[in-house]
Amino acid sequence: MTEAILPEFEWVRKPGKKLVLLAQYRQQEDFLHYGLRPDLFDSIGLWCSDTGCGRRTAYNEFTFREEKQITLFLLKWSGRV
Repeated sequence: MTEAILPEFEWVRKPGKKLVLLAQYRQQEDFLHYGLRPDLFDSIGLWCSDTGCGRRTAYNEFTFREEKQITLFLLKWSGRV
C-alpha cells in the first residue's frame, strides 16, 4: 500500500471580514495526493462575482463587506472543498 498525504481543509477567519482557506495535511493510506487546486479558487471567485457575495483578494483569501455575506459564503462552500 502506498501512503499519501491528504489535506483537511478549513476556512479561517481573519481580521477585516476575511476568510482564508487553509489545508492541514495528515497521513492516509491508499489515496492520491491532492491539495488546493487553482480551479477550485476560480470557481469560488466566479461564484463571488456572480452573487456579489465577497471578492477574492488573494490566492486563497476572500473579503466581505458584511457578516451575513460570510454566513452565506460558508453555507455554500464549507462542505465543497
